[in-house]
Amino acid sequence: MRQPDEDQQTGDWVSEKDGVGATSAAKTITVTNSSASSVTINAISASASFAAAGSGASPCGGALAASAKCTLAVTFTPSDPGTIKGAVALATSGAGSPQIVDVSGKAVVPVTLSPASLSFGAQSVGTTNPPQTVTLTNSSGGLLTISGIVASGDFGAAPSGSKACGGTLAAGGKCTFNVTFTPNVTGAITGAATVTHSAPLGPAVIKLTGTGQ
Repeated sequence: MRQPDEDQQTGDWVSEKDGVGATSAAKTITVTNSSASSVTINAISASASFAAAGSGASPCGGALAASAKCTLAVTFTPSDPGTIKGAVALATSGAGSPQIVDVSGKAVVPVTLSPASLSFGAQSVGTTNPPQTVTLTNSSGGLLTISGIVASGDFGAAPSGSKACGGTLAAGGKCTFNVTFTPNVTGAITGAATVTHSAPLGPAVIKLTGTGQ
């Protein structure tokens, strides 16, 4: 982080984990004019998945008196999972413009299923195995709407348990559903359980395998 005399930013900005497509809570950067004269903040910009703007009781923008402070609000709206690095830049009339603050955030898949796959082993044709439980986690940062839970082929899926998946799930919440296997033919059988939801990146899918005997 560059800290010239005219404008000094306090602290690099790091976001917590945020779901893809969701906007994080704003974090604040304080800018201090440590020079002996007024400077002008001409522009505020941010790169990558970040946004910055003047905020608070003394929002940054325009003239900043000697020894005065102003604040910026920085938010993070990731479009892809993973760690994302960027920067907030202030173009000023002071020496060393623009002033730079490094920022970073980590984006997670908004809806995850655990385990990522299920294997049911061998099952007699026409019979149903004991159900296996799948846990859905909502990391989207907002209320999740669950519009369907279905399984393909010889597999079945339905909400189950004390926290059975329903129509909605709060941010950070978890719910469960069961998957069963009823083979109609002998041999290896593959399928998938699909959860259709309102978060970005489409439905959540878990791979299923079993053998009819």
